[in-house]
Amino acid sequence: MKLELVLIPSTGDGHLRPLVEVAKLLLDNDDHLSITVVIIPSMHGFQTTSYCSYIASLSTTSNDRLRFSFISSADRPNSPDAEPNFISYMESYKPVVKATVAKLTDYAQPPSSRLAGFVMDIFCTTMIDVANDFGVPTYLFYPSNATFFGLQIHVQYLCDVEKCDIISELKDSATELEVPCLTRSLPAKCFPSVLLNKEWFPVFLRQARRFRETKEQQLNAFEMVEELGLGVEIRNHFQGVYMAAETDMELMTAEEIERGVRCLMEKDSDVRDRVRKMSEKSHMAVMDGGSSHAALVKFIQEVTRNIS
Repeated sequence: MKLELVLIPSTGDGHLRPLVEVAKLLLDNDDHLSITVVIIPSMHGFQTTSYCSYIASLSTTSNDRLRFSFISSADRPNSPDAEPNFISYMESYKPVVKATVAKLTDYAQPPSSRLAGFVMDIFCTTMIDVANDFGVPTYLFYPSNATFFGLQIHVQYLCDVEKCDIISELKDSATELEVPCLTRSLPAKCFPSVLLNKEWFPVFLRQARRFRETKEQQLNAFEMVEELGLGVEIRNHFQGVYMAAETDMELMTAEEIERGVRCLMEKDSDVRDRVRKMSEKSHMAVMDGGSSHAALVKFIQEVTRNIS
Protein backbone atom coordinates (compact mmCIF):
# COMPACT_ATOMS: atom_id res chain seq x y z
CA MET A 1 0.00 0.00 0.00
CA LYS A 2 1.19 3.50 -0.84
CA LEU A 3 1.31 5.81 2.17
CA GLU A 4 0.85 9.57 1.94
CA LEU A 5 2.40 11.93 4.46
CA VAL A 6 1.47 15.61 4.73
CA LEU A 7 4.27 17.88 5.93
CA ILE A 8 3.48 21.36 7.26
CA PRO A 9 6.48 23.64 7.85
CA SER A 10 6.28 27.04 9.43
CA THR A 11 7.59 29.91 7.36
CA GLY A 12 11.27 30.82 7.36
CA ASP A 13 14.45 29.27 5.97
CA GLY A 14 15.37 27.62 9.25
CA HIS A 15 12.11 25.66 9.29
CA LEU A 16 11.14 25.07 5.64
CA ARG A 17 14.49 23.96 4.22
CA PRO A 18 15.23 21.31 6.89
CA LEU A 19 11.77 19.78 6.61
CA VAL A 20 12.03 19.58 2.81
CA GLU A 21 15.38 17.80 3.19
CA VAL A 22 13.80 15.38 5.68
CA ALA A 23 11.08 14.69 3.11
CA LYS A 24 13.70 13.80 0.51
CA LEU A 25 15.47 11.46 2.93
CA LEU A 26 12.22 9.71 3.81
CA LEU A 27 11.45 9.11 0.14
CA ASP A 28 14.96 7.83 -0.50
CA ASN A 29 14.50 5.23 2.23
CA ASP A 30 11.06 3.90 1.33
CA ASP A 31 9.52 3.50 -2.11
CA HIS A 32 6.03 3.14 -0.63
CA LEU A 33 5.93 6.70 0.64
CA SER A 34 4.72 9.83 -1.10
CA ILE A 35 4.80 13.27 0.49
CA THR A 36 2.95 16.54 0.06
CA VAL A 37 4.46 19.65 1.63
CA VAL A 38 1.77 22.26 2.35
CA ILE A 39 3.38 25.70 2.30
CA ILE A 40 1.64 28.55 4.09
CA PRO A 41 2.61 32.09 3.00
CA SER A 42 4.78 34.17 5.30
CA MET A 43 3.40 36.90 7.49
CA HIS A 44 3.92 40.40 6.20
CA GLY A 45 7.43 41.57 6.99
CA PHE A 46 8.90 38.08 7.50
CA GLN A 47 9.87 37.34 3.91
CA THR A 48 13.50 37.47 2.83
CA THR A 49 15.02 37.36 -0.64
CA SER A 50 16.59 34.00 0.11
CA TYR A 51 13.31 32.52 1.33
CA CYS A 52 11.36 33.80 -1.69
CA SER A 53 13.97 32.39 -4.07
CA TYR A 54 13.80 29.02 -2.35
CA ILE A 55 10.01 28.97 -2.54
CA ALA A 56 10.21 29.72 -6.25
CA SER A 57 12.67 26.88 -6.79
CA LEU A 58 10.34 24.38 -5.10
CA SER A 59 7.60 25.02 -7.64
CA THR A 60 9.80 23.41 -10.30
CA THR A 61 10.85 20.36 -8.30
CA SER A 62 7.51 18.62 -7.69
CA ASN A 63 7.23 15.03 -8.90
CA ASP A 64 4.94 12.03 -8.43
CA ARG A 65 6.22 11.31 -4.93
CA LEU A 66 7.20 14.75 -3.62
CA ARG A 67 4.63 17.48 -4.21
CA PHE A 68 4.41 21.06 -3.00
CA SER A 69 1.02 22.64 -2.40
CA PHE A 70 1.20 26.43 -2.13
CA ILE A 71 -1.58 28.13 -0.20
CA SER A 72 -2.42 31.70 -1.14
CA SER A 73 -3.06 34.43 1.41
CA ALA A 74 -6.15 35.25 -0.66
CA ASP A 75 -7.66 31.96 0.56
CA ARG A 76 -7.84 33.26 4.14
CA PRO A 77 -11.11 34.79 5.35
CA ASN A 78 -9.30 37.71 7.03
CA SER A 79 -6.47 40.02 6.16
CA PRO A 80 -3.01 38.90 7.41
CA ASP A 81 -2.80 42.18 9.33
CA ALA A 82 -5.83 41.13 11.39
CA GLU A 83 -3.83 38.50 13.28
CA PRO A 84 -1.96 39.74 16.38
CA ASN A 85 0.86 37.17 16.35
CA PHE A 86 2.39 34.28 14.45
CA ILE A 87 0.49 31.58 16.33
CA SER A 88 -2.89 33.19 15.59
CA TYR A 89 -1.77 33.67 12.00
CA MET A 90 -1.08 29.95 11.60
CA GLU A 91 -4.37 29.07 13.30
CA SER A 92 -6.30 31.19 10.81
CA TYR A 93 -5.11 28.86 8.05
CA LYS A 94 -6.61 25.70 9.57
CA PRO A 95 -9.74 25.70 7.37
CA VAL A 96 -7.65 26.27 4.24
CA VAL A 97 -5.18 23.51 5.13
CA LYS A 98 -8.04 21.12 5.84
CA ALA A 99 -9.63 21.85 2.47
CA THR A 100 -6.26 21.47 0.74
CA VAL A 101 -5.57 18.08 2.31
CA ALA A 102 -9.12 16.93 1.52
CA LYS A 103 -8.50 17.67 -2.16
CA LEU A 104 -5.16 15.89 -2.04
CA THR A 105 -6.68 12.75 -0.57
CA ASP A 106 -9.65 12.75 -2.96
CA TYR A 107 -7.97 13.78 -6.19
CA ALA A 108 -6.68 10.92 -8.32
CA GLN A 109 -5.87 8.78 -5.31
CA PRO A 110 -5.81 5.07 -6.19
CA PRO A 111 -7.54 2.66 -3.77
CA SER A 112 -4.14 1.38 -2.64
CA SER A 113 -3.01 4.81 -1.39
CA ARG A 114 -3.79 6.01 2.12
CA LEU A 115 -3.19 9.14 4.19
CA ALA A 116 -0.76 8.02 6.91
CA GLY A 117 -0.29 11.15 9.00
CA PHE A 118 0.88 14.73 9.39
CA VAL A 119 4.42 15.87 10.17
CA MET A 120 4.33 19.44 11.41
CA ASP A 121 6.76 22.06 12.54
CA ILE A 122 6.79 23.22 16.17
CA PHE A 123 5.04 26.47 15.27
CA CYS A 124 2.26 24.63 13.44
CA THR A 125 0.91 22.57 16.33
CA THR A 126 -2.53 24.11 15.81
CA MET A 127 -2.72 21.84 12.74
CA ILE A 128 -2.99 18.85 15.09
CA ASP A 129 -6.71 19.63 15.03
CA VAL A 130 -6.73 19.16 11.25
CA ALA A 131 -4.96 15.81 11.51
CA ASN A 132 -7.48 14.73 14.13
CA ASP A 133 -10.30 15.62 11.73
CA PHE A 134 -8.79 13.18 9.22
CA GLY A 135 -8.30 10.54 11.91
CA VAL A 136 -4.54 10.23 11.39
CA PRO A 137 -1.61 10.63 13.80
CA THR A 138 0.56 13.72 14.08
CA TYR A 139 4.36 13.68 14.27
CA LEU A 140 6.42 16.60 15.51
CA PHE A 141 9.32 18.15 13.60
CA TYR A 142 11.50 20.04 16.07
CA PRO A 143 14.33 21.85 14.24
CA SER A 144 15.85 23.28 17.42
CA ASN A 145 18.21 21.28 19.63
CA ALA A 146 17.13 18.48 21.95
CA THR A 147 18.26 20.37 25.05
CA PHE A 148 15.83 23.21 24.45
CA PHE A 149 13.09 20.69 23.71
CA GLY A 150 13.73 19.00 27.06
CA LEU A 151 13.78 22.35 28.84
CA GLN A 152 10.54 23.44 27.21
CA ILE A 153 8.80 20.21 28.22
CA HIS A 154 10.13 20.46 31.79
CA VAL A 155 8.99 24.06 32.15
CA GLN A 156 5.51 23.03 31.03
CA TYR A 157 5.55 20.30 33.69
CA LEU A 158 6.60 22.78 36.36
CA CYS A 159 3.78 25.14 35.39
CA ASP A 160 0.96 22.65 34.95
CA VAL A 161 1.85 20.01 37.55
CA GLU A 162 3.99 21.78 40.14
CA LYS A 163 2.03 25.05 39.71
CA CYS A 164 5.19 27.15 39.52
CA ASP A 165 5.15 30.75 38.37
CA ILE A 166 8.29 30.54 36.22
CA ILE A 167 8.70 34.23 35.44
CA SER A 168 8.26 35.55 38.97
CA GLU A 169 10.30 32.75 40.57
CA LEU A 170 13.26 32.70 38.19
CA LYS A 171 13.67 36.19 36.79
CA ASP A 172 16.54 37.98 38.55
CA SER A 173 16.86 34.98 40.85
CA ALA A 174 20.06 33.32 42.13
CA THR A 175 18.47 29.86 42.29
CA GLU A 176 19.44 26.87 40.18
CA LEU A 177 16.99 24.63 38.38
CA GLU A 178 17.28 20.86 38.07
CA VAL A 179 16.31 19.87 34.53
CA PRO A 180 16.14 16.15 33.60
CA CYS A 181 17.71 16.67 30.15
CA LEU A 182 20.76 18.45 31.59
CA THR A 183 23.71 16.86 33.37
CA ARG A 184 24.16 19.96 35.53
CA SER A 185 21.78 22.30 37.30
CA LEU A 186 20.74 25.37 35.31
CA PRO A 187 21.36 28.75 37.00
CA ALA A 188 18.41 31.09 36.70
CA LYS A 189 20.71 33.75 35.25
CA CYS A 190 21.38 31.40 32.31
CA PHE A 191 17.71 30.66 31.69
CA PRO A 192 16.71 31.50 28.07
CA SER A 193 15.22 34.98 28.13
CA VAL A 194 12.40 34.00 25.78
CA LEU A 195 11.04 31.78 28.56
CA LEU A 196 11.06 34.70 30.96
CA ASN A 197 9.32 37.10 28.62
CA LYS A 198 5.68 37.87 29.47
CA GLU A 199 4.67 38.03 25.82
CA TRP A 200 6.40 34.90 24.53
CA PHE A 201 6.31 32.57 27.54
CA PRO A 202 2.58 31.71 27.07
CA VAL A 203 3.33 30.84 23.41
CA PHE A 204 6.08 28.37 24.32
CA LEU A 205 3.98 26.95 27.14
CA ARG A 206 1.06 26.38 24.78
CA GLN A 207 3.41 24.74 22.30
CA ALA A 208 4.73 22.30 24.88
CA ARG A 209 1.21 21.30 25.90
CA ARG A 210 0.35 20.47 22.31
CA PHE A 211 3.61 18.58 21.79
CA ARG A 212 2.22 15.95 24.13
CA GLU A 213 -0.69 15.38 21.75
CA THR A 214 1.57 14.20 18.94
CA LYS A 215 2.10 10.52 18.27
CA GLU A 216 5.83 10.63 18.80
CA GLN A 217 8.68 13.09 19.02
CA GLN A 218 11.51 11.73 16.90
CA LEU A 219 14.67 13.06 18.50
CA ASN A 220 17.88 12.79 16.57
CA ALA A 221 20.40 14.83 18.47
CA PHE A 222 24.14 14.51 18.50
CA GLU A 223 25.92 14.62 21.86
CA MET A 224 25.75 18.00 23.51
CA VAL A 225 28.37 20.53 22.50
CA GLU A 226 29.21 21.25 26.13
CA GLU A 227 29.78 17.57 26.95
CA LEU A 228 32.09 17.18 23.96
CA GLY A 229 33.98 20.31 24.84
CA LEU A 230 33.49 21.83 21.39
CA GLY A 231 32.58 25.28 22.61
CA VAL A 232 35.05 28.11 22.96
CA GLU A 233 34.24 30.16 26.05
CA ILE A 234 34.11 33.85 25.27
CA ARG A 235 31.17 35.16 27.27
CA ASN A 236 27.56 34.09 27.08
CA HIS A 237 24.61 36.27 28.08
CA PHE A 238 21.33 34.40 27.79
CA GLN A 239 19.49 37.33 29.31
CA GLY A 240 20.10 39.46 26.25
CA VAL A 241 17.53 41.18 24.08
CA TYR A 242 15.52 38.44 22.39
CA MET A 243 11.99 38.73 21.15
CA ALA A 244 11.48 42.01 23.02
CA ALA A 245 13.00 40.76 26.25
CA GLU A 246 13.21 43.51 28.84
CA THR A 247 16.89 43.16 29.73
CA ASP A 248 19.93 44.71 28.13
CA MET A 249 22.56 42.83 26.20
CA GLU A 250 26.18 43.29 27.20
CA LEU A 251 28.32 43.41 24.07
CA MET A 252 31.59 41.53 23.78
CA THR A 253 34.74 43.39 22.84
CA ALA A 254 36.60 42.78 19.60
CA GLU A 255 39.50 41.40 21.62
CA GLU A 256 37.32 38.76 23.26
CA ILE A 257 35.94 37.62 19.91
CA GLU A 258 39.42 37.52 18.38
CA ARG A 259 40.69 35.39 21.26
CA GLY A 260 37.90 32.88 20.76
CA VAL A 261 38.39 32.65 17.00
CA ARG A 262 42.16 32.23 17.36
CA CYS A 263 41.57 29.37 19.79
CA LEU A 264 39.58 27.58 17.10
CA MET A 265 41.96 28.33 14.24
CA GLU A 266 45.23 27.26 15.89
CA LYS A 267 46.62 24.25 14.03
CA ASP A 268 47.24 22.14 17.12
CA SER A 269 44.20 23.38 19.02
CA ASP A 270 42.51 20.71 21.12
CA VAL A 271 39.14 22.29 20.32
CA ARG A 272 39.86 22.16 16.58
CA ASP A 273 40.78 18.48 16.85
CA ARG A 274 37.48 17.71 18.60
CA VAL A 275 35.59 19.67 15.93
CA ARG A 276 37.23 17.51 13.25
CA LYS A 277 36.29 14.33 15.10
CA MET A 278 32.73 15.54 15.54
CA SER A 279 32.53 16.28 11.83
CA GLU A 280 33.52 12.70 11.10
CA LYS A 281 30.93 11.38 13.54
CA SER A 282 28.26 13.56 11.96
CA HIS A 283 29.08 12.18 8.52
CA MET A 284 28.92 8.61 9.80
CA ALA A 285 25.56 9.27 11.46
CA VAL A 286 23.79 9.81 8.14
CA MET A 287 25.33 6.74 6.47
CA ASP A 288 23.74 3.28 6.51
CA GLY A 289 23.89 2.00 10.07
CA GLY A 290 24.46 5.48 11.54
CA SER A 291 22.27 6.96 14.26
CA SER A 292 20.52 9.46 11.97
CA HIS A 293 19.83 6.82 9.35
CA ALA A 294 18.54 4.41 12.01
CA ALA A 295 16.21 7.11 13.40
CA LEU A 296 14.83 7.71 9.91
CA VAL A 297 14.15 4.01 9.38
CA LYS A 298 12.50 3.80 12.79
CA PHE A 299 10.21 6.69 11.94
CA ILE A 300 9.09 5.05 8.68
CA GLN A 301 8.39 1.81 10.56
CA GLU A 302 6.38 3.77 13.12
CA VAL A 303 4.27 5.42 10.42
CA THR A 304 3.61 2.09 8.73
CA ARG A 305 2.71 0.39 12.00
CA ASN A 306 0.30 3.15 13.05
CA ILE A 307 -1.64 2.98 9.81
CA SER A 308 -1.86 -0.80 9.55
